[in-house]
Amino acid sequence: MAFSKPTLKSTHNWKRDGGVSRAPAPTEAEIQSALRSVKDAELNLNIVDLGLIYEARQSKPGHVDILMTLTTPSCPFGNAIVQDVRKALFALPGLNTADLRVTFEPAWSWDRVPEEVRKSMIQGATAHAH
Repeated sequence: MAFSKPTLKSTHNWKRDGGVSRAPAPTEAEIQSALRSVKDAELNLNIVDLGLIYEARQSKPGHVDILMTLTTPSCPFGNAIVQDVRKALFALPGLNTADLRVTFEPAWSWDRVPEEVRKSMIQGATAHAH
């Protein structure tokens, strides 16, 4: 019996559970911080430093638009990452709605990871090898 992983939707339109929050809209820094709390379980890096977030902007108060990718179209953690993004965003008190689109154009590559993050990964791997 073959098992197939759930298909990853490319577009998500989310609303806050429990109704509209009257809290002030989150700042861009708060949105980035929330996204940094989401990790790729396989690489143990947050999705911002990993370069998976192509765009994150508040198009109107209380609404954020996210354009992101995954390391591969067949990423085994894709659905989990998307759900973790949802949880992280709605942990922000003033966020009421979010639209997330997953794209593979352009394809992700290690070039999207900042050099200092790549260096720390190499140093960490070297330290664990001894």
